[in-house]
Amino acid sequence: MEEFGGEWPAESPNSASEVEPSKTEFDAPPRLEGEITLSLGDLSDWKYHCAVMSKQSDAADAALVSAAVDPEFLPPIEVIEGGNGKYAVKDGHRRVRALRTVHHNKMDTLIRCIVYTGTEEQAVRDMCDDAVGTAMRTKIQSAIAVRNLHRITGLTQVAITEQYPALKKDQVSLMIKAAGVFEEYPVVFNLLRRPDRVSIDTCVRIHDRMKDAGDEEVGAFIAKAEDLAAEGASFTTTELLEAFGIDGPAKKAGGLKADPFEPADRTEVFGDDDQVVGSLDMHSDNVTRLRLPDPNAMTIEEREVAAKAFIKQIYAYFELDAD
Repeated sequence: MEEFGGEWPAESPNSASEVEPSKTEFDAPPRLEGEITLSLGDLSDWKYHCAVMSKQSDAADAALVSAAVDPEFLPPIEVIEGGNGKYAVKDGHRRVRALRTVHHNKMDTLIRCIVYTGTEEQAVRDMCDDAVGTAMRTKIQSAIAVRNLHRITGLTQVAITEQYPALKKDQVSLMIKAAGVFEEYPVVFNLLRRPDRVSIDTCVRIHDRMKDAGDEEVGAFIAKAEDLAAEGASFTTTELLEAFGIDGPAKKAGGLKADPFEPADRTEVFGDDDQVVGSLDMHSDNVTRLRLPDPNAMTIEEREVAAKAFIKQIYAYFELDAD
């Protein structure tokens, strides 16, 4: 670990030799007070990060992988200091994945970092604040954040709904169940093409199947998942449930195809006043779209609240600091 001092080098001496850094007219993100450098090998996954089980997203992370060629051009990673010389990644999970992709054979590559000054419990609270009621996390990632808040801080489900008015008690209960089974059986959910996009309903269906299962049935369930993984199986949600003989949601009458303009999944976007201002829609064509409100029916103050909420989502998606 090195405390920052003096000028940052024009080119990182630890860039991957097999990748030529691209030239850019942009400056590196400004250095922050207290910024330090850590080697890539010093960074470990934080077990309470809500996206720790997410698969690498090829298209979405292509730009990050390109930028990771020279770590100087990535904003600092926020880390939690551990007692074993390692630092857990609190904020910057996707950036670290991109850095590992590019510099996997150079773990001494120096990375810009900021050490989080709060406790791990406070970090869990921060994670939940950033996940609940925002479009920056998927439904299952928000559920993982809620479950971690419940088990680490001891907050009851009722207390969680009081802290996050957008959530109802039954909803919190389902989120906790879904996150629990998602984390307990990764071999099952990794059979999905995008496990981080799995619905709460699907996870609860698997939870309900497994909660009363005996050891023999659970073992057979896991063994089947391992065999399917070895065969290279890659499922949609419906195919996954069918593979394990679990009933899925009832199909619509007539077997009509889904309207491409009707989202398959929707995450509401909340303003500073905890009012819904729009949504982030995931469509059947795997395209994500922002649904904006009609400004003609809004006051100037309402427009400002909505604009700030959507700007926050956009900055969060690109892992930038909106402040």
